[in-house]
Amino acid sequence: MIRLGIPVHLFSDYTPTPLLAYSVRKYKTAAGIMITASHNPKDDNGYKVFWSNGAQIIPPHDRNIAQHILENLEIHPEAWNLDLLGTSKLRSDPYADIFSSYYKDLESYVVGDKNCLASSKLKLTYTPMHGVGQKFMKQSFDVFGLNQFVSVLEQCDPDPDFPTVIFPNPEEGKSALDLAMKAA
Repeated sequence: MIRLGIPVHLFSDYTPTPLLAYSVRKYKTAAGIMITASHNPKDDNGYKVFWSNGAQIIPPHDRNIAQHILENLEIHPEAWNLDLLGTSKLRSDPYADIFSSYYKDLESYVVGDKNCLASSKLKLTYTPMHGVGQKFMKQSFDVFGLNQFVSVLEQCDPDPDFPTVIFPNPEEGKSALDLAMKAA
């Protein structure tokens, strides 16, 4: 894309999907692409596309993108030349800016007294289920003044093979939340 004169915001580290959607809106980009395991079986790992409004694509955009992919299966000879990623002024790393502004914006949604939330006896369990959400959820809980959640230690680190679950989507997979229930 840089070779075509199109600016690219490329994150330098793992970034959870909601922050890509946030980035699309903050930077007013035409779209955002997330390369992701996305809690699908590892053979289905792929990508998600977010439109300029920050939402995942819907018809007819999904069909149009698929059609353009099919029409452009021949890879340009320079496509894998990554030299410009380190030198082009069209490439930026939004990581620090996005995380700073995201949590600042998130703080604007705090309602009431944070001390009240911190004194709650309610305990929550969280699992990123081998995704990248662990540290970001911790920071979100801090922003809202919530006590830290109980972590599912076996699933805290990113791993596209999802070694602790049969089917990694908690909405569809039986036993996907077994470790979370055990930790709770």
